[in-house]
Amino acid sequence: MAPGKDQQSSMFQALTQESEGKVALKGIVRSGAAAQNLQRLPLDSFDLPEFKVPGREIQKAKDENLVRIQVLEREISESKRTLEASKAEAKRTTESAAVKAREEGLVAGRKEGESKATKEFATQVAALQAEVAKSIQNINAAYGERVRNIQSESLELALGIAKKLFSIEAETHPERIAIVLNEAFSHLGQAESVVLHLHPLDVKYAEESQSVWQPLNTSLKSVRLESDERVDRGGCWIESTGGGTVDLRTQVVLDRIETMVRTAIGQALSDAEKV
Repeated sequence: MAPGKDQQSSMFQALTQESEGKVALKGIVRSGAAAQNLQRLPLDSFDLPEFKVPGREIQKAKDENLVRIQVLEREISESKRTLEASKAEAKRTTESAAVKAREEGLVAGRKEGESKATKEFATQVAALQAEVAKSIQNINAAYGERVRNIQSESLELALGIAKKLFSIEAETHPERIAIVLNEAFSHLGQAESVVLHLHPLDVKYAEESQSVWQPLNTSLKSVRLESDERVDRGGCWIESTGGGTVDLRTQVVLDRIETMVRTAIGQALSDAEKV
């Protein structure tokens, strides 16, 4: 529908009529102070509602959201890198701690093992030393006992041989009875009468050699020879009045020799044990 005359008249007046802002602007330009007044004109005094477009506000919000998303993605990416780095560092720290703990454990275990082995070795050495010492002691005791047995057996054998040799010598050389009697009278004190106990086979040889064995003693008035089976060949037993007794029977002489030898051997063994 076409506008009426009144409406057309109003529109014409609106187009031809200058607003108060335009009139003020023209006055500023005419006065030559346009630049200074424009600089002092506050920009926020302009209200341009005609330039506000809804689509532009939506695009601006999208752009802001996109920026926020990009920032969040960068933060997330950085957080991931930080997390991975932390995991790697934690892994390295854990592995390093494990290696260190293992090495420390090995060192501690080695030291403990060495200490235990040293103690066990010392214990074994001490036990071995004690066993060796005991064995040596037993060996020495057995050796000493064996030596004593051997010496005793050897002595018995030697005495048996000596007795046998003495008997053989007495039987082979019966005249040696004179030497035995001479020795017996040397141990006899001052006596007036004596009785000589001899083996029956030695009486004859003693009578024949009386001048050899009988001492020249004026106090000796009586000498009697008596046959005695208790006396072995080559020995004698003298009884006297006032002169004591002299026993040179073969067995008695051998017993005395045995006693002397055993005493000497015992003293030698005692001296050897002290060393």
